[in-house]
This record gives sequence, structure tokens and C-alpha cells, in this order.
Amino acid sequence: MKKISTLAMALALSATANAEQFTVEVTLKKEEVPLTITQTQAMSFPELMITRATNVGAVCTSQPNQPSGRSAEDRLCTGSGTYAHFRLSGVPYADVTWTLPAQSQDQDGLRFTMNLLESSTLATHQKLTSGGILDLGNFGTITLIDHDLAMQNPGVKSFTYDIVAAYQ
Repeated sequence: MKKISTLAMALALSATANAEQFTVEVTLKKEEVPLTITQTQAMSFPELMITRATNVGAVCTSQPNQPSGRSAEDRLCTGSGTYAHFRLSGVPYADVTWTLPAQSQDQDGLRFTMNLLESSTLATHQKLTSGGILDLGNFGTITLIDHDLAMQNPGVKSFTYDIVAAYQ
């Protein structure tokens, strides 16, 4: 019995085979949805109080409860503050990153700092929800850094903070 080689068989069949190439067109549209940041709740501190007994390093936070374990001389307040709440809005399911450039600000013997937004349960890289949103919260701290200067300058103090977010 004769063996037919694969090449010979392919040549024999090529006379009856045909191949054609076809084209399909698609349209790609670009949709730009800006990433927006909205503050949904302003940060606030309870009223600060300084006396002759208040120690340098005394603190007050914008948390609903002040840190425990501090003596009266190491506290600038006793009341409740409120976290700053932010909402990032944009493309549903988009990856986003954010940061709080945490520069401290000194004014009249007081130092304002933002506490780090990132924690073990809140990474700085997440996805927006199916509705295209991500809600964040953060708090600040006021620390007494110069007792005499603070005693000489009572009154309202203003501090600023930033949040930066971007698509990834």
C-alpha cells in the first residue's frame, strides 16, 4: 500500500480549497467623566480652652470622642468634633487613588495637622462603586506648641486642608 505524504495531500486539496479575508468596522467612542471631590460634611472642633495649667503638647481632635487617657492639662478640649466627609464621584468601577497632602500649619501657638487617611482598612487605592462614588472621612488634630503665644492670641483661627484624587 502506498503512503501519501501530507504535503502531497495538501497540494492535491489546494486546488479545491478557498480562503477569503473579510473586514469588520467598529466605532470607539470616548466618554470623559471628570472625577469630582465634594465635601459632604465639614470638619469641626469643639471650643478650645487654654489655661495657665495647660501643657505644651495638649491636643484636641475633630473626632466625635476625644482620645482617652489624657489629663486635663494635656487636653485643649473636652467636647465632640466632627470628621470631614468627602465623596469622590466619577466613572462607575473606576480605579482611583487619593491623598491628603499632610502639611502642618502653625498659627498663634497652635498646630493643625490632618491625620493620615490611609489605614489597614481604608487603602488609598480603591474602586468607585457601581454608582460611581466613594465616600471617605478624615479628622484633624490641634496641638498646643507655644503656650505664651496662644495665651496672648485668643480668638477664631482658620486652617486649610486639601484632598487630591485621580483616576488610575
